[in-house]
Amino acid sequence: TTSAANGLQVWIQKCSIAYTAVGSTGAGTCSATATDVLGTTGTPIPVNTLATPQVLNNLVKTAGSISFLKIAISLPAGTEVTADGVLPGGTIQGLTTTLSWTFTEQQRTATSTNT
Repeated sequence: TTSAANGLQVWIQKCSIAYTAVGSTGAGTCSATATDVLGTTGTPIPVNTLATPQVLNNLVKTAGSISFLKIAISLPAGTEVTADGVLPGGTIQGLTTTLSWTFTEQQRTATSTNT
């Protein structure tokens, strides 16, 4: 299905330091400043809307810096409800997909300083 409401959703967060792994899943926790880059924790972006390149917010880089990113992919809760064992119309059950991520960095125009 290409349903924005029922399909895969993505959220990207940046941490000012490396994430700390938590539990057996290795889910990262940011113990410093966390900033949303794409979507928000409460409002992830439907993957089917990402067919065109997206600008990732809050990713200003300085020479030698590192971006610590967490990419969370999820399905919305409670969207696939069966009634008496009958699947809803437009179900996403049994479907598969492939996601490819390409990050392109654009260098700003060079500036000169007198030191």
